[in-house]
Amino acid sequence: MRSRSVVRTGTRPKYINAFWAGSNIILLSRDEGGELVREIAPVEHASFIRKAAFDKHPELRSVIESSRYITGWREEGEFIRIQWTLREKAIAAAEKDGWFAQHGIDVFEADVDPVRRYITDNRIEIARPLRCYLDLETDDRLPFSQLTQMTILCWAVVSEDGTRKMTGVLSEESTEGERTLLKGLFEELRRYDQVCAWNGDRFDFKVIAARLAAVGLAVEMRRWLWTDHLPVFERFNMNSAESGEEKQSMSLGSVAAAVLGPDEKKLVKLGEVGGKRTYAMWKAGGEERDNLVVYCLDDADKERRIEDKTGCLETLFAVAQATHTFPDTRGADPVKFVEGYLLWMGAERGMHFPTWHPPPPSEEREKYRGAWVMEPTRTGILRDVHVADFARLYPSIIITWNMSLETMGEPWSLEKRQPTYLAHLPSGTNEVPVGYCAAPNITVDEILTVYDSVLFRNEPEGILPAMCIEFIRMRSYWDDEKKKHPPGSPLWVDANRRAAAFKICVNSVYGVAGSIWSRFFNKQLAESVTQAGVWLIQKTIEAGETRRIRTIYGDTDSTFSMGVGETEFAEFVKWCNADLYPRILKERGCTRNAISLAYEKAFDFLVMLGKKRYAGKYLHYKGKRADASSKPEIKGLEFKRGDVARLARQMQSDVINLLLAGKHEPQFYEDVVMAYRKRVLEGQLELADVKLAKGLSKSLREYIPKIKKDGEASALPPHVIVAKELAKRGRDVGQGIRIEYYVRDASTDPPIYAAAEDWKGDVDRYHVWENQVYPATLRVLATAFPRHDWAKFERARPKKDGGTASGTLFTKAALAVPVGARDKRVVVAAKKPGGSTGQGSLF
Repeated sequence: MRSRSVVRTGTRPKYINAFWAGSNIILLSRDEGGELVREIAPVEHASFIRKAAFDKHPELRSVIESSRYITGWREEGEFIRIQWTLREKAIAAAEKDGWFAQHGIDVFEADVDPVRRYITDNRIEIARPLRCYLDLETDDRLPFSQLTQMTILCWAVVSEDGTRKMTGVLSEESTEGERTLLKGLFEELRRYDQVCAWNGDRFDFKVIAARLAAVGLAVEMRRWLWTDHLPVFERFNMNSAESGEEKQSMSLGSVAAAVLGPDEKKLVKLGEVGGKRTYAMWKAGGEERDNLVVYCLDDADKERRIEDKTGCLETLFAVAQATHTFPDTRGADPVKFVEGYLLWMGAERGMHFPTWHPPPPSEEREKYRGAWVMEPTRTGILRDVHVADFARLYPSIIITWNMSLETMGEPWSLEKRQPTYLAHLPSGTNEVPVGYCAAPNITVDEILTVYDSVLFRNEPEGILPAMCIEFIRMRSYWDDEKKKHPPGSPLWVDANRRAAAFKICVNSVYGVAGSIWSRFFNKQLAESVTQAGVWLIQKTIEAGETRRIRTIYGDTDSTFSMGVGETEFAEFVKWCNADLYPRILKERGCTRNAISLAYEKAFDFLVMLGKKRYAGKYLHYKGKRADASSKPEIKGLEFKRGDVARLARQMQSDVINLLLAGKHEPQFYEDVVMAYRKRVLEGQLELADVKLAKGLSKSLREYIPKIKKDGEASALPPHVIVAKELAKRGRDVGQGIRIEYYVRDASTDPPIYAAAEDWKGDVDRYHVWENQVYPATLRVLATAFPRHDWAKFERARPKKDGGTASGTLFTKAALAVPVGARDKRVVVAAKKPGGSTGQGSLF
C-alpha cells in the first residue's frame, strides 16, 4: 500500500473508503494498477452559525476568539464556520441548553462527523470497491452471548466473480494457532476493499475484532468496508419477494433455498452442521475437518450466488455512488444516504442544516397524520375493477408545492373562520398570499371541515424538490440507457441497477423528511406532504363520482373504481391530468405541477377482503394485456407474510388461484378444505409446514408483562417466551432477530411452545388447523361466498367429555392423532407469590 499526502487537481477525487483516525482523515483509493493508495488529510470539527448573529450579539466574536475549545473561525457566505478542538465540544455547545441556545443563536451541522464533513467540503466521489464474501466457523461449545470468546476454527473468502476461493483452518488449539489463522485471513482480505458476511454485524465482524484483540494482533479494521449482507438484502430485495417463504427466516440457508432453490439449503453430505457440531468436526480432523471447511466455503459462495441473483449489493453501491456515501452497512440506511446527498447539495448552494439532537422518549414525540386509506365499500369477488395510481406521489407533491425547510412559511387558513353560531352560513375564502402556495392540511373542528395550510414560497426552488427532480432525471436517464442494450447483457444490468438505485433514492426523500432520526425532520413539513396526498386522492374520487365512476377503495396513492368501461376510465384519467389538477393546484397558488395520474391496471377478477388485503387477476397492466402466464397481484394476505405457517400460505394460495381462475362453486372449495384438514390432522407434517417466525422488535429485557385490571400479569407473546428460553441456551436473541417456534400443546393453560431447533414432530395438530392454517383461508372463503357456512370446518379438537367438536367432519378415531407427549424435562413454570403457577418459560 502506497501513502501520499492529498494533492488537489481539477477533477473530483474518487475514493473507495475513508475513516477518521485521531487528527487525520485516512482516504483510500486504488491506482491504475490496482494497488491500494493511502492519503492523509487533516480532521476538522466544524459547526456553523449565521453571520447575522455577530450583528445581533456584539459580544459573540470575543467569546468565540477567547474560547480554548475553538481553534478558529471564518466567514462563508451567510454563515460563520467555527472550528473546534473536539467534536464533543461542538455538539455540547449546540445542545438545546448549550451556550448558543441560551443566547437565541441557531447552530447548524455540529453533529456531522469529520469524514462526512470532508466528503461534503471536498466534493468526494465514491469509487467501486473490490468485494469479497466471508464466512467463519467458530467453536460451538460457547453460547452466542459469549461470541467474543469463540475460537475461530476456519474461514472462507470468495471473490465477487467466484474465480478465487480461499480457506484457512486452525492448525492447533492455541493462541499462536489462532494468530496464524487470522494472519492468513487478513493477508487474503488485503486484496479487497469491501467484506460482506451474512449477519456479519451481529456475528462475524464482532468475532474477528474480539479474536484479534485476544491473540494480540493489531489490524486497522476501518481500512475495509464491512457490510452485513443480511440487512442489505432485506432492504433492497424484500419488497420484490413473491411469497412469505423468502420472509419467514433470514438464515443464510433459508434465504438461499428461497432465492436459489430448495436444494441450496444445506450440503447434503455434511448433514445439518448448522453451528451445532463445528468443534467436534474440527477436533476429529481428517475428512470431518475437511467437511467443515467445505461447509464454510459453501456458505460464503452462497452469498455470492444470492448476490448474482438479486443484485442487492450492486444496488447499494449504485445508491452510495449517487449520494456520495460509502457502501457499508450504514450506507444502506436511507437517513444516511439521503442526508449525505442533501449536505452535498447544501454545500453547492451555500446552505447549512439544523444540528441533529436525539429524539425524546417515544411517549413525548410529536405525532403527525399520515396517508389516508379508504375502507372498501364493496368486498367479495368483484369484476372489472380499474386502478388509477399517482406517479411518485410524495416526491411529486414536494416538487409541486416546493416543499422544503427553507421555503416553508407560516400556517395559513383558506377558510374565514366563523363563530359556531354562524356556521349555517356560507364561509368566505381567503386568497393565498402572492408568491406562496398553500398545502392543504385537512382538519375537523366542532362543526366544519376546515382546510388549514402551511405556506411554501414558490421561489427559489427548495433543496428537497431539487433533489427529487435530480433523482427523477437520473432514473429516466438510466432507463433510457437500459433500452439501448440487449436485456440481460452486462450494460443492461448495470443501467437497470442504477435506475433502481435512483428510484430508491427519490422514494426515500419523504421518509427522511418524516423521520425523527433525521436533521431534516419537521412535523409541519411531513404532515403537509401526507395531507396534500389525502386532498388529491379525495378530489379525484369526488370528480369521478360526477362521471358515474364509483370508487370502492382508496389507498395512499391509488383508487380502485367500478361502474364504467376501460375507455371511459382512461378518458377520466386523461381529464384529471389535463384539467382537474392544473385547476385546483392553481387555486392553491402552485406555479409548478408534477402531479400525474396513470391508469395503471385493471382487474378481471378482484377478491377484496378489506383495507390493504386483496388478490386480483389482471385484465391489463400498464398498457399490456394479461395472458395465461400473468401472475396475480396479492396484497396483505398471509400468502405474502413470513410470520405464518407454510401450510397456511399454501392453502390460501391454492384457494386464491382457483378463485381468480373463475372457479366460483362453493362445493368445490369444501373438497379443498376437507383435503387440507385431513392432511393437517392425519398426514405427515414437517417443521416448515407448521413453523412460526416473528422478529423481536426491541431488546428482550424490554418485554415486560403488563398488569391487567384484575392484578394478574398478562402473558408474553409466544415468540418472546421462546426467545427467553433460547437466551438461556446462549442463542442470538437480539433486537431484530426472527424467533422460529411451533406450538407443542395449546390445550394447556398457559400453552406450551417450543423452539424450532427442538422439533420432534410433537406439534398440536388441532391448534395448527384451528389457529394457524384454516383461518387465513376461512377469511377468503367467507368473503368470496358470504352465504355459505365455512365455520363448520373450523373446530377440530375433541370436546373434553369425549364428544366431537361442533362441525367436526371426522370420526373420533380419526381425530385421535397424537398431539405429542410433552417433554417434562423442559417444562418450566414460574411460580406466582403464594405458590400458584403463573406465566413463565413454557418448555
